[in-house]
Amino acid sequence: PDEPDEPEEPVEDGERTVYTGEAEGAHDMIYVEVTMENGEIVSIEVEHNETEDIVNPAFDELIPQIIEAQGTQGVDVISEATYSSEALFEAVEDALAKAE
Repeated sequence: PDEPDEPEEPVEDGERTVYTGEAEGAHDMIYVEVTMENGEIVSIEVEHNETEDIVNPAFDELIPQIIEAQGTQGVDVISEATYSSEALFEAVEDALAKAE
């Protein structure tokens, strides 16, 4: 996808702050918006042009796990979407690094 028009700086929305991250997927860039509230991940939005029928189910499975784990540590890649899973992790870590 085209790079989102989101600013590089974190966007504050009341108690929530949105951090953006990106990483190269199997076929194209993956962009994420990680929303944090009181220092915790509360949501992750993803934009990509990867193969949707493979990547979307993988991301649908991974995102709740990342939120529950409050990061990518201990979350395993989805074998059918290894590169995209790793890119999602990398993009989330990129966003979380901006939160530190």
